[in-house]
Amino acid sequence: MHLLFVRLNELRESWEWFLEEFANCILEITSLSIMSDRNPSILAAVRTVFPKIHHRYCMVHLAKNLVHDVRSRAGVGFFWGSARATSLHSFNEYVEDVGSSSVKL
Repeated sequence: MHLLFVRLNELRESWEWFLEEFANCILEITSLSIMSDRNPSILAAVRTVFPKIHHRYCMVHLAKNLVHDVRSRAGVGFFWGSARATSLHSFNEYVEDVGSSSVKL
């Protein structure tokens, strides 16, 4: 497993340049996933340079967005519980708990 962290400016062109250079370095890798914070520039650049890869989203950033957008710490608790669920049954229990609670998501 290889891990790389990069922080560039928010421009799509910068991310496309970086990802193209990165692609030139990893010619031998047949399976690739990219994780990001859902920045629109990164999303667009990944679709352009790596249209067939798995693109995942950082749970920490999603949780921060949830706190900012919903302003609910309880909602974040439900979010992390469902994110860490190890079975479909456990995940569905969190979804049901959210539906039956007063937490607004």
